[in-house]
Amino acid sequence: MEKEQYLDRLREEMQKQNIEESQIKKCVEYAQKLLYQNLPVIFDLQHFCLLIGMDKNLVLSIIFANQRHLYKTLKVPKKSGRLSRIIHTNFYFKVHTKMDFNTYIG
Repeated sequence: MEKEQYLDRLREEMQKQNIEESQIKKCVEYAQKLLYQNLPVIFDLQHFCLLIGMDKNLVLSIIFANQRHLYKTLKVPKKSGRLSRIIHTNFYFKVHTKMDFNTYIG
């Protein structure tokens, strides 16, 4: 979607919801600044969750969780059978998200 089309649609959808014109103007200006910097438009946590396809409670649990519980440690043995390589990865977030911001900014 083109940037101007996105802004027009945002304005139309907000007008349909009877949002005050001053609030619409602020939101459109905010979105415009982000779009023209090629950044994703994210208005709040709920909007972010919709963009990445994750439940709000799950996102909150990730944000406030003990970081040690989010990472998996994998030991990969070398072909020689000697010392293993240890890999630390944020496995959970990579597997459970479907985020592609380019889809949302045109």
